[in-house]
Amino acid sequence: MKKEKDIYQQDDFSEEDLKTFEAKLFSPSTPVSELGTICMTLAHLPTREALKLLKRFKKSERGKEVIWLDMAIEECRFHGG
Repeated sequence: MKKEKDIYQQDDFSEEDLKTFEAKLFSPSTPVSELGTICMTLAHLPTREALKLLKRFKKSERGKEVIWLDMAIEECRFHGG
């Protein structure tokens, strides 16, 4: 089993990870549970890129499927995104 990355360690996440998150967030085949996991991870990454991705996802059709997305955006801001 693949080791999960620590969501509080921004250095553990690369630009490639963000691209993977982006692809999954905007894919119609990604399960809602995975969308939630990705949003939670992004919420704890104190980067502008994570915040921008969350905001863009909120505007998408799939953004409505994560009911606490606004909280994730606020949390990302709180962590410095």
